[in-house]
Amino acid sequence: MKKSKLFLVAFICMMTQSISVIAQDTFLPKEQLPQSIKNFVQELFPGQMIDYVNIDADSDDANYEICLNNGIELDFDMNEEWERVDCFNMSVPMQIVPTAIANYVSSHFAGEEIVKIDKESYGYEIELSNGIEIKFNHLGELLYIDN
Repeated sequence: MKKSKLFLVAFICMMTQSISVIAQDTFLPKEQLPQSIKNFVQELFPGQMIDYVNIDADSDDANYEICLNNGIELDFDMNEEWERVDCFNMSVPMQIVPTAIANYVSSHFAGEEIVKIDKESYGYEIELSNGIEIKFNHLGELLYIDN
């Protein structure tokens, strides 16, 4: 009985250590970032520098996690398409916001800015400067508002 408990504890420790090694992010030198992602940053965030890049091995598909020197966080999939842009208390570049979503926000939440946008399987989730989160389908049609 004592041996089986010891074996079980050793097995759990070994599996935990293996999982933590697999789940760790991998640092990527900025120079190795794909050119299309560098172009995205230069075009939409002029004057901002990339602080660091990680390859997130935790997600179903590995992706690039990028932090700019002003704190903005960007996620890209391995196809080099943006998945998330989090500007915190600054406005997201409107070039990446679908027109229908931008129109909805300007007509229903005048004066508020989109500070975060996520591509989701159902469409988009945005966060406004007042903290309200709104979900839209792929066509930019309202699905849900979370106050």
